[in-house]
Amino acid sequence: MTPEKLKGSFLSLEVSPPREPTLNPLLEKIEESGVLEYIDAFSVTDAPLSVPKYNSVIAGYRLQSRFGKPVITTITMRDRNKIALIGELLGANDLGVTTILALTGDPVRLSPIEAKGVFEGNSLFLLELIATLNRGIDPVTGKEFKTSPKPFLPLAVSNSSPNNWRGLERKIWKKIEKGAEGIITQPVYNLGDGERLLQIMEKVKKEFGRGEIILGFFPITSYRTALFLKEKLPGVTLPEKIFKIMEKAHQKGKEWELEEGLKISRELFHQLWELHPKIHFMSSNRFHLLPQLLPSHWRKREGK
Repeated sequence: MTPEKLKGSFLSLEVSPPREPTLNPLLEKIEESGVLEYIDAFSVTDAPLSVPKYNSVIAGYRLQSRFGKPVITTITMRDRNKIALIGELLGANDLGVTTILALTGDPVRLSPIEAKGVFEGNSLFLLELIATLNRGIDPVTGKEFKTSPKPFLPLAVSNSSPNNWRGLERKIWKKIEKGAEGIITQPVYNLGDGERLLQIMEKVKKEFGRGEIILGFFPITSYRTALFLKEKLPGVTLPEKIFKIMEKAHQKGKEWELEEGLKISRELFHQLWELHPKIHFMSSNRFHLLPQLLPSHWRKREGK
């Protein structure tokens, strides 16, 4: 994927690989969901919450090969030292998996198994490593590769509703400075937060001449989801009004709860798209939800 791809309207779909020895059932689920004609790219997670999953780079390659759409592949600092990172990036490059979402990674204490985190650095370290490869330099010797790598497109992440907006601005600034071409945010649930994020990126773009922001979106389909967003997900703010609606809907039964959640999510998705037509859709692999939130006149995307 090239930086130009991010400059127009953009809709990416997050895919979480399973803890299974094959990706085939997940690929079939995507095929059957009807989302392919609506999205511009996939995004693949890298063992979120430190739960072991199928390798993100291989999953990215399988998705890209099967559906002919670009893939944003997450790589975290949690599980790899510099030796492993270099190997992972070189292998990904050879496979054509070159859009990398650089993350520090979730704490290992969240994992269901006993393991040790590596955390040789944070996401800035990974961005610097990618920048070195993009210059055609071997990070080990400091000399040029005999064969130039394909260009990587590095991306990074951001909270969507922090307590300290100045602190968030500094973090975004630093990530773009280290080479990130764009920022994907945590889910956004009010236009005010979206507007502030856009203002920050405009300031950053004036300084560096580049940088796009993609607003995260996670549909609220249950009171349980609303409660998780309200109490368990730092850096995200769910408006009290939405929480109260879902709380009341929960008392009326699951069907009402889902209907109210889809109504809220559909309206918010449309508002965010009008504000900024670059959205990263997350759904815990409930891909069928995306077509339900899109307007009937939605422009279908090119590709398989």
